[in-house]
Amino acid sequence: MSTAISVCLPVFNGSPYLREAIESVLNQSFEDFELIICDDNSEDDSKDIISEFARRDSRISFWSNDRRLGLFGNYNQCLKRASGKYIKPFAQDDVLSPVALKAMRQVLEDHAGVVLTSCASNLIGGNGEPITNTQAAHPPSSIPRGQPVPGALVIYRSLVPINNFIGEPVRVMFRKYAAGEGFSEKYNHLGDLEYWLRILRLGHYYFLNQELCSFRMHSASQSAANARTMLFAPDVLQLAEVFRLETEAAGFTRDNYIAQCIVQLGGHVAYLDETGELLESEVAEAGYPDQDEQHLNAAFRQLSFHCLRLIGKQKPNESRVQDDYHLAHLVRYRERALRNLLRSRSWRWTRFLREFKRRLRRETAEEKLLEAMELQSNRLIRSLLYLRYLREKILSVRASTSWRITSPLRLLKL
Repeated sequence: MSTAISVCLPVFNGSPYLREAIESVLNQSFEDFELIICDDNSEDDSKDIISEFARRDSRISFWSNDRRLGLFGNYNQCLKRASGKYIKPFAQDDVLSPVALKAMRQVLEDHAGVVLTSCASNLIGGNGEPITNTQAAHPPSSIPRGQPVPGALVIYRSLVPINNFIGEPVRVMFRKYAAGEGFSEKYNHLGDLEYWLRILRLGHYYFLNQELCSFRMHSASQSAANARTMLFAPDVLQLAEVFRLETEAAGFTRDNYIAQCIVQLGGHVAYLDETGELLESEVAEAGYPDQDEQHLNAAFRQLSFHCLRLIGKQKPNESRVQDDYHLAHLVRYRERALRNLLRSRSWRWTRFLREFKRRLRRETAEEKLLEAMELQSNRLIRSLLYLRYLREKILSVRASTSWRITSPLRLLKL
């Protein structure tokens, strides 16, 4: 018998947060769902915790794999057993709001052309404490909120540059018929983004601007390990190949796009190195017991090959000149966009509201970025931080109360 929603929960050594995760699913206001849990040979007491819940609630379907399959392979085992009209991926560290399933299902019920929806989220730490010094990824301003958006546009904005604003599995729900062959097991880190984009080849995207879940950030998470060991890097090249038709349609040659990806990777690695989040010793030992070491070595060799090949094709100092040109172009573009916002009459007329609010609030994200930029000696990272500052400033202006309440004035061109 089919259900409305299949919640897919792969588990591996998840005992610290597993009870809270499962309870957040069972406490949903929408009750027509099945919770499919697949344990990937955990070495802690995860199986005992799941069995305890399964005995109490018949909506839980639980089994263990014969051998370790890894995260994306484990997700696919859940997908094979899913009978719901809609698929809700989940994660053992995260928490759902009581109305998450109801709200996300309603989007797919109301919009037949939407194949995948994602929502806003809260960020929490290992003990459930709110994380306020960073923000969850949100769609860029070119992706409207609260309405269907063509999948092709979302694919483009997710690839140029690579940016998973769609979100982690806890933030996503999609139609079962669009599931295809499931997650690709060739990826170490970006397998979720690659899957979302593959699904969006079949229809529209919808961003639900409600915080319907909490994504947990802690040092023991798989995402943190992938960042520290650089296992995300080879995934970038795989994305470039899988979505080559889309990037070429956007005007990029293969080499042009791969070069851009390598520059983006370089900036990210430099940032992790500067902040101490990237450890050279961990990079050298990258890999997991269930992964094919030969495959990993081949992936990193391919990445090195493209780096050296593209550097070798350039004349001395050409790379630096091109990077400077592109950064300068982006800076000018964002400075002009911010300047236009700040010069608008509606923004100037509401200055007193912001002055009053500024006395009551804490330090903003933009101010923190400026402080980080002042302390940074690396020219490239300073430029990247400044670009991020401009972006955050533009977003904060557009999200401010004074900007929203004066929208009628702008419609009247005042």
